[in-house]
Amino acid sequence: MSYVRKLALYGLLLLMTLIFTGCIKTDYHVRLNKDDSVDVVVTIGLDQSIVDSKTLEGDEIMRGMFDSLADQGFTISDYVEENFVGVRGTKHLASYTDLIDTDGRVIGITRDDSLFFHRYHIQGAFDLSTEDAYSELAEDSLTKFFYDTFDLQFRLTAPGMATNHNATSSIDGALVWELKMAKNNLILAEILVLKPWVIILATLLGLGLLGGLAVLIKRGARPVQKES
Repeated sequence: MSYVRKLALYGLLLLMTLIFTGCIKTDYHVRLNKDDSVDVVVTIGLDQSIVDSKTLEGDEIMRGMFDSLADQGFTISDYVEENFVGVRGTKHLASYTDLIDTDGRVIGITRDDSLFFHRYHIQGAFDLSTEDAYSELAEDSLTKFFYDTFDLQFRLTAPGMATNHNATSSIDGALVWELKMAKNNLILAEILVLKPWVIILATLLGLGLLGGLAVLIKRGARPVQKES
């Protein structure tokens, strides 16, 4: 069972005990860098009241999240933000081709090259529709009702501009997908990155046009000499 599936199970267990409290925050962030390396950051935060709860095994849930990320080779650190505490796992990959989950490729990235630009194709899925994790829970109406209330977020940050995607929104330069339980969440995006020489050439041409325009304006502003 992958860490995505395990986190889904832990989150669902929380939601079955906390009705509409919004006390869990999850974020799966893939950052594609200019050198084609990738940084993956997974953050899971619980409301402090959950961790301190005497009726809910908050420490056990935290240990489960910690072990799930550690098994995937993430470097683990504490996560604290406002009233949330939890864990954050980080992993650096030398190439986007190494972006593989233990159960197979979750998010795949390929690249097409042309004379003027690189085009990255991001494609994958977070399939939470028929997870083995759910078989461990009662398939009653209450469980199904809570599937859609689980908040799991996937973010993609990349250089260049997105020319096509099916993200839920774009926030602070990142494409954001709001993932839903009991659904197969498809991830699709295309990122266009201009090659450095194109950017340099465009900059020089722009400066040249501005300089020429400034000369024309200066000449047009000269006073007309009257004949004596």
